[in-house]
Amino acid sequence: VRKQWSRIVRKTFRTGQPACDEFEVAVRGKTRSFQSILTPERDATGRIFSVLSVTRDTTEHKSTLMKLELALEEKEAILKQFHGTNERLQRIAHTDELTGLPNRRCFLDRLSSELHRIQRYGGFSSLILVDVDHFKQFNDKYGHALGDKVLQTLGECFRSATRGSDAVARFGGDEFAMLLPNTAPVDAVRMLVRGRVARGGFPPRAPTDPDMRNCRIRLFGSWIRCIPMSLSVGVSYTCCPVSMYWSCFLPTVP
Repeated sequence: VRKQWSRIVRKTFRTGQPACDEFEVAVRGKTRSFQSILTPERDATGRIFSVLSVTRDTTEHKSTLMKLELALEEKEAILKQFHGTNERLQRIAHTDELTGLPNRRCFLDRLSSELHRIQRYGGFSSLILVDVDHFKQFNDKYGHALGDKVLQTLGECFRSATRGSDAVARFGGDEFAMLLPNTAPVDAVRMLVRGRVARGGFPPRAPTDPDMRNCRIRLFGSWIRCIPMSLSVGVSYTCCPVSMYWSCFLPTVP
């Protein structure tokens, strides 16, 4: 310690400036850390005649700082993991696992927000509900794996046909729901037709015909297996003030 301290004192006399230096010294076989702070004293002529020095053992202080840094790193890692887990849980809570579409809860939240928007600012929206007819019998005949593929194909058809401002969700087991803001019913039906033609999943029909009887689902990217399907489609429309049917989706405010 004395050797290191003498080096810092000579440096202070040479530069005439206060100095602060840290060094390590082996003491009884262990490495200890020290910090020296030196301030020169001057006489009336400005000549340095002495140096005030404070030297302290900072080994425990450094050890504590290292422990705090490790604790902070661990905390940041835990927070990062927590945020990642929270995001995954949010996705799980609002996403249908099979189709990747928003689920019923997420759709109802979006529907409630849209109805509040219409009530406050005006406008209109269309709501489409699609149900696969006799889907239980389809699963019993072709198997649940193929039934899941049908739901995935339908979900992709509806998603590709809608706009970014629209909401598409798997509403139930074999039910899909679509919310189309600022869209009239006839345009909503055209959207359905556009979706099935764009995906190649259904043969084209007249845009004014909302019925989807005798449709054929194209699976696995080819026409090797074309299975006849039928869908029941309902289209509802509301504007300001919100109709009684749509108002049931609004949360009750005490």
